[in-house]
Amino acid sequence: MSEIKVPDGWESIELEKILEYEQPTKYLVSSENYNNSYKTPVLTAGKTFILGYTDETEGIFNKELPVLIFDDFTTASKYVNFPFKAKSSAMKILKIRDNTIDIKIVFELMQRLNFKPEEHKRHWISTYSKLKINLPKSKDEQQKIAEILSEVDSAITLTKELIEKNKRLKTALMQDLLSYGIDENGQIRSPQTHQFKPSPLGNIPVEWDYSEFDNILSVIDGDRGSNYPIEVDFYQDEYCMFLNAKNVTKNGFDFSEKSFITKEKNSKLGKGKLKRNDFILTTRGTVGNIAYFNQYIPFEHLRINSGMVILRPLNQDIIGSFFFEFLKSDFFNLQKNQVIFGSAQPQLTVKQIQKFILIFPKSKQEQQKIADILSSQDEKIEKLQNKLTKLNHLKTSLMQDLLSGKIRVNKLLESKQ
Repeated sequence: MSEIKVPDGWESIELEKILEYEQPTKYLVSSENYNNSYKTPVLTAGKTFILGYTDETEGIFNKELPVLIFDDFTTASKYVNFPFKAKSSAMKILKIRDNTIDIKIVFELMQRLNFKPEEHKRHWISTYSKLKINLPKSKDEQQKIAEILSEVDSAITLTKELIEKNKRLKTALMQDLLSYGIDENGQIRSPQTHQFKPSPLGNIPVEWDYSEFDNILSVIDGDRGSNYPIEVDFYQDEYCMFLNAKNVTKNGFDFSEKSFITKEKNSKLGKGKLKRNDFILTTRGTVGNIAYFNQYIPFEHLRINSGMVILRPLNQDIIGSFFFEFLKSDFFNLQKNQVIFGSAQPQLTVKQIQKFILIFPKSKQEQQKIADILSSQDEKIEKLQNKLTKLNHLKTSLMQDLLSGKIRVNKLLESKQ
């Protein structure tokens, strides 16, 4: 295998020659009594990163920042530029040996190393520190590359925070709107100013009603031999499309994985054929994922397979978009979680689903208003998630170009002079 060419003005150097380590023993947290109101974060080098916050005032690492924290077993690492305490003694604190080197770019270059631990052992001293990175000799070039990547990192962090903020807002709106609804003045009702009545799911506005699923929709089982009302067609010379429950995700139905969509000659008794405005609910393995076919059916002869059911409204009293929001709410999830059975493979039965309770406004206009508000919030979250995807792709592309020396930042540095 030929060695990767080192760009002009760069050098290939072992990590141990530019980084020194300190054991975290002095900085380990004593208690796991974390609270978000406390000041000091407790860190791990894994995906979680911040485990919680502690009120401990002794043994806080607050010197020689920024540093890298390194998991000696998994080799995961994080860039840290704020005071912290540590959770695990298996973590090493990596500090720069030479102030002419920017530690941020060292961190970014470490993320590109193709090293996969094959043994459960400590890796820094024995192997990882011996790995080489290609590093610009000029600190100005190092800092400019790190600055560009940091700007993208900041945008990614901000977008993630906005997504979480909007998810919390959606949860709060869903709780209020599906508990109190919207009155004739467009305001969320309040128990202090409006009348309520009891229901199996708690008090609801007097303008609302409740019903078991069995009274308002058909539950069509995807398993063979179902005794529940379904439509069966036979296509002697055509292929039918059967959908696998693995395609039903929290965000709807995913058609990108074509291996989950199989063609079988002749539809079999007990397979439900999908129609517009049908809902799919997964009932085995991953229970509770929902898809709503409110716009189109992608294939003419589309049917569900085992591990899911079709929920098909029997009348027009319930607007589909409102029912979809209810199926995503805690009012549904709490009922579902109380009756799921099977530890190895969790599942729901048709009879259990038929007994679930729906609470809903009698007014379709109110149902629509609630659905519009909640779907609008979903659209905001989706736009932010699309933006996050683009930023992550940009970061990957920039890392590939800038950290390999394929694209140089020299002209940017010259323009500043």
